[in-house]
Amino acid sequence: MTSLKLGLANRVEFLGFKNQKELPAILANADCLILPGNETWGLIVNEAMACGIPAIVSKACGCESDLIVGGETGYSFKLGDVQGLAECLRRFVARKDQDWSGNVRARISQFTIKKATEGLARAMGAQGSWMGDRRWEMDCS
Repeated sequence: MTSLKLGLANRVEFLGFKNQKELPAILANADCLILPGNETWGLIVNEAMACGIPAIVSKACGCESDLIVGGETGYSFKLGDVQGLAECLRRFVARKDQDWSGNVRARISQFTIKKATEGLARAMGAQGSWMGDRRWEMDCS
């Protein structure tokens, strides 16, 4: 399906797959990221938010509960709910001139490698409490 066939030419662009090297330039020109499918996490949402771009994602996208704050960092809708997606788009368009980047960057800044590592260490410490002195080992031979 193309934007021309849908009567959305000059307003919406369906890009399809893009190489990771192309993403910064694409995101720099985006108003909003839309991820309507079922994603384990949806790393592209992190990437878009790092560029200050709000996102509209389905609630089946793993990052939705952590990254999307309605009206602040984007919007979310139930997977498969076309009317719900349309409503999110209407809300975004009504506020498209809002400066989303501050809220978006503030939210994504909470998700750093350091914080992820600290969380993993805490989780492994909790595991260690019932594993005794056993260490995480892997035979890679």
